[in-house]
Amino acid sequence: MGDKGSKFIVLFGTPLAHENDEERALRCALEISRHVGADGVRIGINTGNVYCGQVGSAVRQEYTVIGDGVNLAARLMQAAKNGEVLVSSETRRFCQATFEWGEADYLTVKGRMRPVEVYSVRGWREFSGNQAAREPAYRLPMVGAG
Repeated sequence: MGDKGSKFIVLFGTPLAHENDEERALRCALEISRHVGADGVRIGINTGNVYCGQVGSAVRQEYTVIGDGVNLAARLMQAAKNGEVLVSSETRRFCQATFEWGEADYLTVKGRMRPVEVYSVRGWREFSGNQAAREPAYRLPMVGAG
């Protein structure tokens, strides 16, 4: 709880990473937005390397994340409109085909010399059963096949 309201830091990829942490984060953000309502939430999502772990003294410690990746996510959250999920281009790159996106925008944010490319995520794409079950097409022979 802060002077500007409640804030949550939700981490994906720590302490255990998954191959689809970006997708998990975006799905979580969309679900939170749906449950809270359009006027009550602003979300910023970024992908990057950060320090995560215990900080503090022997008397008082807390688990935290620190780094440029966290700072950019916070700036995106501040820039988001009510009900909006703003996503960095780095995060979008990992799951571009899985979600519906708004047009690219460029934000000037504190701590960055150049504007940052961002997107708003509108929702996730539903794939038909045929698309989800389609076998990948390999051009080279598979080892041990045939």
